[in-house]
Amino acid sequence: MDAAQIITTIAAQLSQATQLSAVADELAGQIAQLRGVGSSEDREVTVTVDHHGIPVDITVHDAALASDGQQVGAMVLAATQRAIEDVQAQAEPIRAAMLQPHTAVPMREDLGDRIQELLTRVEDLERGVPGDRTDRDGEGGRR
Repeated sequence: MDAAQIITTIAAQLSQATQLSAVADELAGQIAQLRGVGSSEDREVTVTVDHHGIPVDITVHDAALASDGQQVGAMVLAATQRAIEDVQAQAEPIRAAMLQPHTAVPMREDLGDRIQELLTRVEDLERGVPGDRTDRDGEGGRR
């Protein structure tokens, strides 16, 4: 692979990484907007949670207020657990989409060694050291 090919490949991979980053940002924004709702078995307590599972709204109906504090606490916990399950179920297809490839060309080559090769060539040229890979034959010195 000659220097131009290395640079072209790096540019393509950077472009692909930018596209994947944009997709990830969009999907993360969709997840951030999710809200889950759950109720106690008797529907006397309803809890809404954000995408982290943190309660943002708790509604306790009159009948639940007649219960003792321990019962109300248990109803709130049960409703919160159901709300978390709800938001997780909503987030699952979005998470799956994050794991799917969103570009046509997969990144197939680790260019770390190629970048180092390119940098070495540039340093050699700057020092005036002829490399063993001259491009006189158009093949990057490879025969």
